[in-house]
Amino acid sequence: MLRGARFDSSTVFSLPSLWSAGAAFWQRAFASDFAWKVGETFATRVFLIGAGVAASVMVARALGPEGRGLYAVAGALAGIGVQFGNLGLHSANTFFAARDRSLLPRLAGNSLAVSAVLGTVVVAALWGIAFLRPDIAPLSGTLLLLTSASIPIGLVYLLLQNLLIGV
Repeated sequence: MLRGARFDSSTVFSLPSLWSAGAAFWQRAFASDFAWKVGETFATRVFLIGAGVAASVMVARALGPEGRGLYAVAGALAGIGVQFGNLGLHSANTFFAARDRSLLPRLAGNSLAVSAVLGTVVVAALWGIAFLRPDIAPLSGTLLLLTSASIPIGLVYLLLQNLLIGV
C-alpha cells in the first residue's frame, strides 16, 4: 500500500459506477465533432494502409520479381522527376493560397502551365538519358512512355494539392 494514502469506502468504485462513467465518457465522445473527425481520419488511414497492402500483393503476383523491380524503378524515376520539376512551387502555392484566396484561379492556372512546361523539360531529359546512355537506363518502350506520362501528372497533382492545403 502507498504511504500516506488513505482509502475509505467512498473512494472504492463499484462496477455499476465504473460502467456508468464509461458510458458517459463514450456519449460525450460520440457527441464531439472533434472525436468524429479524429475517427474519420483514423479510419481513412487504416483503409489506405489496407489498400496499399492489397495493391502491393496484386502487383507482386501479376508482375513477378523482375517486373516488380522495373515497376519500382519506374516509380522512383517518376518521383525523382516530380521532385526536380516542382522547384519548390508547391510550398509557394500553399503560402499564397492561404494568404489571399482571390489568387486561387491564377495560382491554379500557373500550376497547370508550370506542370506542362517543367514536366516536358524533365521528360525530355529522361528520354535524352535513355537514348544517349541505354546501359544506365533500365526502362525502355512502353514502360518508359508510361513513366514519362506520370511526371507531368504528378506535378499537377502536387501543385494543385498544395493549393487545396492552402485554402
